[in-house]
Amino acid sequence: QMSFIQSKDLGYSARGVVVIPRGNASVSALHAFMSEAASIPGQEGIATVNNTFTRGRMRSDIKVDGRVLMPTICFVSSDFVRTLGLTVEEGEDFSPGMDASTAHVALVNEAFVRESRWQSPVGKMLDFEGAPRVIGVVKDFNFESLKTEIQPAVFCLASRASAFNVLFKVHSDPPAESMALLGAAWKRAAPYEPFEPYFLDADLERQY
Repeated sequence: QMSFIQSKDLGYSARGVVVIPRGNASVSALHAFMSEAASIPGQEGIATVNNTFTRGRMRSDIKVDGRVLMPTICFVSSDFVRTLGLTVEEGEDFSPGMDASTAHVALVNEAFVRESRWQSPVGKMLDFEGAPRVIGVVKDFNFESLKTEIQPAVFCLASRASAFNVLFKVHSDPPAESMALLGAAWKRAAPYEPFEPYFLDADLERQY
């Protein structure tokens, strides 16, 4: 099954992506952990997201020209697209270090554009969470099972305070040393919260 998944183009790179649930760690602890994790050898990307694709999703009504869409909503940090190796087909990605407190923007996937029937999505305002402005369109990718059709999705730039998970992309294989360093960084930043990482590609396997 795993070889089948690896032979398919999911539209993003799940291999080497470690998911670290935040638990009840404070925002300051999350900042401290991510700052230290960014310097770990073999690190190829670090980002945050409210929900991972394999463990729960958030959906919300969004009105578009009198119709109601029900896309998956992801609240992400500015490095989300780069960390997962997603492709921006139109417009632009979030800028590195872009701050959600000053930039109220979002990305949508191609499925959202098809369902919304927008001819020119970049620059449109979404009827959701204070009307973020669409700055780019992400190429469709399988954030659900390959057995299901790709659904509309919106990726809203958000602060780390709204993050429930850290995504850490590691190059080393096997990544035992990186995992040990991650665990040590977590213990220093959030000593009273359990360190319970898992690999995104292994979690994908559970869907088949």
